[in-house]
Amino acid sequence: MSYPTTAQIQELTPVNPNILGFHLATAQSTNEGSAGLVQILWYIMTSPFTDDATRRFFESHRFFGLEPDQVTFFQ
Repeated sequence: MSYPTTAQIQELTPVNPNILGFHLATAQSTNEGSAGLVQILWYIMTSPFTDDATRRFFESHRFFGLEPDQVTFFQ
């Protein structure tokens, strides 16, 4: 599967439209007509200093449309 990108590293954040495009492109290429979407899992690395605030941020933004079990936090 090819996905259009630039040569530089792109920041993939919950509000970046690139992740939505990637999610839809993946669903189209793997489901071939199926109504379901491929579940993308997020792994968010935090530090002891940012862990609580990061978790609260995701919770307050309703995990940016993801299900809570799709997001794993680790230090």
